[in-house]
Amino acid sequence: MNVSMSFGFSISDFFALGVLALKLYDEIRVAPGACRAFANELLLFHQILDKIGCLREETELLGASDRVALKTCADSCKELVYVQIYGAACVPTVLLNPGTIPRTSSESSSLILQHGPDGEDRFLRAWRQRWGERKFAARIPQLQRAVTAHIQSLTAFYTLIIRYVQFHPFGSDH
Repeated sequence: MNVSMSFGFSISDFFALGVLALKLYDEIRVAPGACRAFANELLLFHQILDKIGCLREETELLGASDRVALKTCADSCKELVYVQIYGAACVPTVLLNPGTIPRTSSESSSLILQHGPDGEDRFLRAWRQRWGERKFAARIPQLQRAVTAHIQSLTAFYTLIIRYVQFHPFGSDH
């Protein structure tokens, strides 16, 4: 089955971003105070990304406009993780190029971690360094609000997909 959507991304991007959110959560989950609240938001972010990432077949039932909106949401999640949380100048181009998005969750997860930005180990080392900076700590409330807003959008999409499947079972005319 082709899990790559025809709009330049794969639904497994959500799963892979969820893996990355979980890795970031693991890095800060024992932090005190506001950091712990932010860590909890990252865990919720991971959970909803993971749920959507598991709906490969179901998302194929969505109409074109809903798929475009889902792609926009995926791009926004990438921007949140790479630019706002990680602090990169931009989302790595390879993750925005429709021809390079992998078809499986493990390939997608590997690609996203490799380009974070230069491999998983470098990504997590750089994240730890940024995490220790005071200016990052001052941004935690803003980042937490951004993650919460993305969780709300992703939850709405998840609900849309589930409801769509209930009224348009597999094998029926779309």
